[in-house]
Amino acid sequence: MKEINAIIDASDCLLNENLSEAKRTIESNLPHRVIKYHKRQMTIAEKLSIFIRDGFIDRFTGEKLVFPNVLRILSFHLQEALD
Repeated sequence: MKEINAIIDASDCLLNENLSEAKRTIESNLPHRVIKYHKRQMTIAEKLSIFIRDGFIDRFTGEKLVFPNVLRILSFHLQEALD
């Protein structure tokens, strides 16, 4: 409930164009907390292994992805064909 009241008070301050009071209200009632995440470090080989395992399917969209090295090889061969 305290958080909701702080948001309402800050909103009222913003409506009255009192930016400093809105900022003070938010900072004192809803302090920003930094959350540290442990990021997993993966080698290129590990990433490639996962792409191969997943069949180059984007896990978010479900679309089939193109293996970047195939594009690189094609660009080399196409460049030679255009010369």
